[in-house]
Amino acid sequence: MIAERIRQARLAADLTQEQLADKVGMTKQVISKYENGKSEPNASVIMKLAQALSQEPGYFLRQPQTTVDWLGYRSRANLGVKAREGIQYRAETYVEQYISLAEKLAMEHIETLPKNQAVRTVDEAERLAASVRQAWSLDHVPIDDITRLVEMKGGIVFGEQSEPDTHFDGLSGWISGKRPVVVLNLSMPTDCRRFSLAHELAHLLMDEASNTHKDVEKFANRFAGAFIVSKEAAHQELGFRRNVLNLNELMILKHKYGLSIAGWVYRARDLDIISAATATRLWQELGELGWRRQEPIELEAEEAPTRLRQMVLRAHAEGIISRTQAEKLCPGCLPPVENKILSLHEIMRLPFEERQRLLTESVKAAQDEDFEILEAFGEADFVE
Repeated sequence: MIAERIRQARLAADLTQEQLADKVGMTKQVISKYENGKSEPNASVIMKLAQALSQEPGYFLRQPQTTVDWLGYRSRANLGVKAREGIQYRAETYVEQYISLAEKLAMEHIETLPKNQAVRTVDEAERLAASVRQAWSLDHVPIDDITRLVEMKGGIVFGEQSEPDTHFDGLSGWISGKRPVVVLNLSMPTDCRRFSLAHELAHLLMDEASNTHKDVEKFANRFAGAFIVSKEAAHQELGFRRNVLNLNELMILKHKYGLSIAGWVYRARDLDIISAATATRLWQELGELGWRRQEPIELEAEEAPTRLRQMVLRAHAEGIISRTQAEKLCPGCLPPVENKILSLHEIMRLPFEERQRLLTESVKAAQDEDFEILEAFGEADFVE
């Protein structure tokens, strides 16, 4: 268990064995033995690893409280296995923290996604999207924030802070077979993040057992387009049959619905609003303008996870977690405070409630030292 946790933490930190060895003053061979289970680190080494990997020491000693079964993986071919594992482990750590904090706040998970359905044609994918919109009372209006919607429905959304050139789009899975989790690449444009989230929602809702990977991706893309812009909304905005579409018209609709200009071209073709020849001309025009690589306008919507931040702020306000714990869970969430050290006389002059708050913060901060690690120390470690 320790061996696997060390490997997970290293990959989550995006470090090679050699880089980790340099940070803790060891050799790559020693780190390899730890990760292969051929050697077990003593407590002092665990402390060094924890510091180097930005983890609590107890992280390496605890069994994971949750397991994630990953499903769809939207990435380009040159995303390596280690990069994928790093994304997964960062997401799994986030899920552990999320669920642990929700339990401390006694927040019961009630909402759930609709039941999985078999999808074998693009028309069935279209109908599935329509049924989800109906179940969630979305009617045919634009969805302001898909991330917030999925979080409200009980899903956990993790924002992966990847580099702009990272070839990763999205990932989804089930936590202990019950609760959905979606990973998004926050370096993508907002409209791409919205489409990716809807695409991953499709993976969570479709029974994919009898379909090929190519078909699954095609059905998920059709679901995503139909979920963001319903068939009725598309017909209302574009009409039932068009010979020409103006790109400035699609730019307005991008702002209104949060679907890219390219996405609107696909949507219009999927619903047979435009012919294949018209779609081809539009693709050529987009290419000549350079809009296939980067569209000229960006959406202003946040489209990023906020649920954990909200829970951290609430838990800190209610004294459930200390400021130190809050900063570890959500860096930068709390406003900065002055590092003023109060004298005993100044503390005694504070109101009773404020003195109690300071005392609670001090106790919480002391607990953050993670005394669980002491159980792993031997006599030689204390002497050292």
